[in-house]
Amino acid sequence: MEPSLEEVVEDSARWLDGEGVPIDRISTSLRTLHPEVLVRNATWTRGVGTRVVIRVHGIVSEQAYQRSPIRALHEGARAVRVNLRQPAEALGFDVCRELQQEGFTDYLALPLPLGKIGRAHV
Repeated sequence: MEPSLEEVVEDSARWLDGEGVPIDRISTSLRTLHPEVLVRNATWTRGVGTRVVIRVHGIVSEQAYQRSPIRALHEGARAVRVNLRQPAEALGFDVCRELQQEGFTDYLALPLPLGKIGRAHV
């Protein structure tokens, strides 16, 4: 049986932690072929666990997406890395300000090549 998206995200977090990477949150979105659903997102947070969110196609017109690092990846950026220790007004993305307020110190978003089926985003 194939592992679920949630299991892949949780196992990745455990593996990174075991390798000495101080990770407190990991999130992956996979595009779907569903006519109404754009992506299925799984986010693991230390001490909280994994939460799954379904995002519909209309999200691309919403301000949260328009001002997100994920949009930058969709438009071809090879990576987005933000030091969350800098002043909030210099962060550039709303999600980075939110994560800074939650106590996070670093943000990294990367495209994840998935062969013929396209890219996911971590």
